[in-house]
Amino acid sequence: NLEQELLKSQMVWRRVSIQQALSLQAALRGRISETWLTFVGTDPESVVFREDLNGALMAAGIKTKFYSGWERAVGLGVSGGTAQERKLMLEAFHSAGLPLVEFPEIEFAKGQLQILVGTKPPPTFQK
Repeated sequence: NLEQELLKSQMVWRRVSIQQALSLQAALRGRISETWLTFVGTDPESVVFREDLNGALMAAGIKTKFYSGWERAVGLGVSGGTAQERKLMLEAFHSAGLPLVEFPEIEFAKGQLQILVGTKPPPTFQK
């Protein structure tokens, strides 16, 4: 039963809880003004998670711009912007318990801050 419950927890869709949204708002309000929020538009889980993140970022006063044309991307990453903006995002997301990592610069946003919501990474199985 324990293994089944572990597998279920790994398969559940990513969501932003109210507590995580409030944490993001407190950390980012007035510190970041705008970001791209890009996602894999053909992946329903990615779309829903992006919508959750968008709500939290907008509540923090951040203007979000969208791009849903990614065919393949995995995970949740930040790129572009300034080193300070990326650091703020990484710290805010980690403080909220959201697994944001730094991605290499992506030409799409031409140096602008971007959060990429890729497909949920596959669960890790132990033998």
